[in-house]
Amino acid sequence: MTRLMVAMMAWDISHGLWAPGVPPYLLRCDPLSPSQEFFKEEVPFSIPAPRLCSGARFLPVSFAIPKEDVLPCVPEKFMDFAPLVPGLEESYVFPMTSYGEMEYKRMYRESRFGVTKRRAGWETMRIYEILACGSVPYIHAANEIPDAALVYVNKTLLRQAQQLVANAGQPPRDAFSTPTVDSLDLTKYVALAAELLRHTQQHLTTEVKFGKQGTALSRTLGILLI
Repeated sequence: MTRLMVAMMAWDISHGLWAPGVPPYLLRCDPLSPSQEFFKEEVPFSIPAPRLCSGARFLPVSFAIPKEDVLPCVPEKFMDFAPLVPGLEESYVFPMTSYGEMEYKRMYRESRFGVTKRRAGWETMRIYEILACGSVPYIHAANEIPDAALVYVNKTLLRQAQQLVANAGQPPRDAFSTPTVDSLDLTKYVALAAELLRHTQQHLTTEVKFGKQGTALSRTLGILLI
């Protein structure tokens, strides 16, 4: 890499045009991605209220993603749907190595949507991985997600994503294929992806779960969460 290339990359990073991903990869932010001021603007989100069952109180729990895995902007995209489809064994091409993990995350960063679906339950780590990579989870049955599931994820935005795809093309042929999007509104897409990414940054990281939310939960329950 020449000195000129290094200087140009440093300038881009300082001006928010490059988003560090998983080393050694650097990806450009999408030209339509909002400025850093957008991502710094706080979005309120209420911790779900306890649920009562036979006189006992239950608080919902969820997965979370390490803060260092979450991108600072919506990255530039090169394909509509990530080629990995849950349940389709031949699409599981990434080895269980550090390199495989980096390539897995790069796949989602370069894709506008990542297919995910209900397996044993709605809570799945794949949703958080897709969101952290600045991509949008596509759940064909998003309208079927109950209120008690994915309680910290913005399900309203997930349903908007499903509708955005439905309006842009054809639904998947079967459970192991992806939709066809011929007329996707890229401005609406990036705006939606940015809202989901901001929500992920502010409410879905392990730091937040065991920080502000953990403190609030412990006060609600009157116990110390460790």
